[in-house]
Amino acid sequence: MDPLIANNSGVSKRQITDLVDQSIQINTHCFVVTADNRYILVCGFWDKSFRVYSTETGNTAIVLI
Repeated sequence: MDPLIANNSGVSKRQITDLVDQSIQINTHCFVVTADNRYILVCGFWDKSFRVYSTETGNTAIVLI
């Protein structure tokens, strides 16, 4: 298990650390997971962009402005 994403209980967890717009209330409507569970699409960033994250690596795959 990747020690950078494991919490104290041993459960794997990733966090999106990019800056979100403070005027937006983040909720479940800001996230979409692809049908194959390989990517997460996220909105609500300070630059009004959508971002696509890889669930395998946690890295940003695409930024759409």
